[in-house]
Amino acid sequence: MPTSGTRAATAPTLAPGTSGEKLRAVRLLRNLTVREVASATRRIAERQDHEEFSISAGRLSEIENKGAVPNIYRLYSLAVVYQVDLREMLSWFGVPRD
Repeated sequence: MPTSGTRAATAPTLAPGTSGEKLRAVRLLRNLTVREVASATRRIAERQDHEEFSISAGRLSEIENKGAVPNIYRLYSLAVVYQVDLREMLSWFGVPRD
């Protein structure tokens, strides 16, 4: 997992799908479990001293499977953990890249 100073890698090419399906695909591509992601985001939240960066395993499951939309802090954490450019990830949720 990258440190906070590491630049995000280019997003993998993903088949069309919902934002949750794309997040799940990247998580699986990175060989991460839901619990590992939750733990990694907890560490980010601790470093930032801001709980909103943390995503529980249950909430990540809701994002991946039920279309829940994470807040900007959690999207940032996912981008860091998954090594995906935040602007790319925002586009998965319908936010224009430009």
